[in-house]
Amino acid sequence: MPGTPSRRNPVSEDGRVDQDQDTWNRIIGLSKDMLTLARDAQWQAVSGLEAERNGLIRQYFSATHPRERWTRIRPMVDELLSMDKEIEGLCRKGQDDLARDLKSLRRGKIAARAYTG
Repeated sequence: MPGTPSRRNPVSEDGRVDQDQDTWNRIIGLSKDMLTLARDAQWQAVSGLEAERNGLIRQYFSATHPRERWTRIRPMVDELLSMDKEIEGLCRKGQDDLARDLKSLRRGKIAARAYTG
């Protein structure tokens, strides 16, 4: 429908594409994808999306914005921080699991050496 804001290309009240909203929709979308991948322990893919997302975040925050924009994006920043916290927790769990697996492999290697002499 003409004049109706879309999720892909948000439209401001004066009919222009709202670049802030579009950027934040992309940032949140990438964050959701990162969270899905982190839940599946697809760390290399998470890292690739993180680089793209961080570029958008740096680009957004390097510009000067009026105060009212900060109020408007606050809920999206909160959502981003919440997802990041969950991703970090999954990452820590993945690191712990990997450390446990490596420790088990070392024990097996030591036992094999002792057995073979």
